[in-house]
Amino acid sequence: MKGTMSKGIKRKSNVGTILFISLFLFVGVARAESVTPLRLLKTIPLSAVIGRIDHKAIDLKGQRLLVAALGNNSLEILDLQAGKHIYRIRGLKEPQGVVYIPELNKIFVTNGGDGSCKIFDGDSFRLIDTVKFSDDADNVRYDPRTKRIHVGYGNGALGTIDASNGKHIGDVRLAGHPESFQLEETGPRIFVNVPTTNHIAVIDRSKHALIATWPLVDARSSKRLLVILSLFISVIIGLTSACAADISEAEKVLGVKGQMQEGAVVFSFPRSDLKVKIDGDPVPTALGFGSWTAWKAMGDEFMVMGDLVLLEKEINPVISALAEANI
Repeated sequence: MKGTMSKGIKRKSNVGTILFISLFLFVGVARAESVTPLRLLKTIPLSAVIGRIDHKAIDLKGQRLLVAALGNNSLEILDLQAGKHIYRIRGLKEPQGVVYIPELNKIFVTNGGDGSCKIFDGDSFRLIDTVKFSDDADNVRYDPRTKRIHVGYGNGALGTIDASNGKHIGDVRLAGHPESFQLEETGPRIFVNVPTTNHIAVIDRSKHALIATWPLVDARSSKRLLVILSLFISVIIGLTSACAADISEAEKVLGVKGQMQEGAVVFSFPRSDLKVKIDGDPVPTALGFGSWTAWKAMGDEFMVMGDLVLLEKEINPVISALAEANI
C-alpha cells in the first residue's frame, strides 16, 4: 500500500502489505500552538447497539453510512446529512463486510456466523437473496467493470457472485483464511492477504485461478522503526515548541548524519531487513524500500518531507503515533 499525508492521511492500494507513508509537513518554529488537522462536525449515536463494529460502506448519493454491527448481529443505516440513525436490519449472524452498489441499488452483507452473503434492496431494505458459503464470510469487494462481488471466506477461499442476479459463479481455493484483499484497478489480479501462511495470494479474476504467491518476511525489526518514528515526531514537536532551527538536534535524536541535497538535509533509514520478491524475483532494497526524511528551512519554518516503509503489523501503531502527535 502507498499513501500520502499532509495534515491528514490518504491511502491508495498497491502490491503487498508494505506501507509507504509520505510525510509533507510545515513545522512552524515561531508558532506555539498546534493546528488540529480534522474538525468534529457531528456525532451520531447508535442506540441499543452492543459489541464490536466491523466494516462500513457509504452511499455517497444518498448520504448514508452502512455499518456492520458484528456484536449486535445487525446492519445499521445512518443518514449523514440529517445526522441520525434511520434503520436497523436485524437477524444477521456476525455481519463483517458490507458493500453498497449504487447502479444496482443493492446492499451485500457478509456474515461470519453462518457463512452467508445476504443481498438487500437499497431502499426498502428487503432481503432479496442469500448466497451460502461454507463459513466465516468476511471481507467483500465489488468490481464495477465485471459487476461481480468477491467474498473471502472459510479456511481458505475467495468466492465470486454475479451482482446482477445474485448467483454464486465460482471459487478460488487458498492456503488459509483470507483477510483484506484488493482488486487491481488496471488489470485482472486480486491481491489477497493470507496471514496464517505469511504470503500474498495473487488471483487472476478473469480466469478464476491462483497464479502466484508472494512470501512475506516477519517484521522483527519493527521496534527499531517505530522508535525512529517516535524520535522523528519528538524532533518535530521539540523544534516547534522550542522555536529552534538547529538541524543538529535532528541528527542527535535520529542517530544518523544528514546529507545536504539541493538545499535540504536528508536522513536515510534503509529497510535492509526486508526480503521482498515479486513473481519470484528479489527486489533490491534500494528500489523504494527505505525510509527517509528531508528538512528544508523556509524563513522561520521548516518543510519536512519523507517516506516511511512499513510492514502490515506496523501500520496501526504508526498511524496511532501520528494521530497522537496531530500529524
